[in-house]
Amino acid sequence: MLLPAVRKSLGTERGHMSVKTQDASTETDEISETHALTGGYERPLLELTRVLEERYSDLAHHGRSVSGYAAMTAHELGLEPRLVERVALAGELHDVGKVGVQDEILRKPGKLSKGEWQQIKCHPQVGSDLLYSCNLDDVALWVLSHHERPDGEGYPHGLAAEEIPVESRILAVADAYDAMRAERVYKAPMTHEEAATELLTEADAQFDGRVVETFLEALSRLGRPVRAAQR
Repeated sequence: MLLPAVRKSLGTERGHMSVKTQDASTETDEISETHALTGGYERPLLELTRVLEERYSDLAHHGRSVSGYAAMTAHELGLEPRLVERVALAGELHDVGKVGVQDEILRKPGKLSKGEWQQIKCHPQVGSDLLYSCNLDDVALWVLSHHERPDGEGYPHGLAAEEIPVESRILAVADAYDAMRAERVYKAPMTHEEAATELLTEADAQFDGRVVETFLEALSRLGRPVRAAQR
């Protein structure tokens, strides 16, 4: 089950990272204590995430890792605890729109065709629509924009710089780092150093430079946690 709460101490299972830091562990524990969904919408969201687990189990682990990385970064950037909690939820759900992507595309080991790539690019909008339907308007907005880029070359709407919510910019960095560190059928995992170099190279173009700097500094204090490659 993915969502009854973001994992205790904003960590994840089976070798994934924990975002408890030596000087902020009490606060992050408090943040993670009260993450249960309310308003009667927990069940349909959990069902959607179960569908993703069944179809493409790697996404489930990815969501938990992105949740932890995003919460860590939001906390380091000084977002208030309630916002950190919501960003953590958005991290878990950022790929929920991939329920609308065909299995063969999600599992394809080779390069995607133009049409297949267009289907992948629809997942932020699909996910956002699902989240809006569950009255999770803030999370829906951030999920919609998590593939936008500061240089305006992202999708689905080509937003740029401050047009992109900071929460979405956090998700973008957390998502990209975990994807680079993961072992997939079509690629070997990058080392931490390789992934960090890629983030820094793309700072202020694909990624928000301040978010990248904050994220990497936080990882450094945590001893560059190793993303579990085995599933």
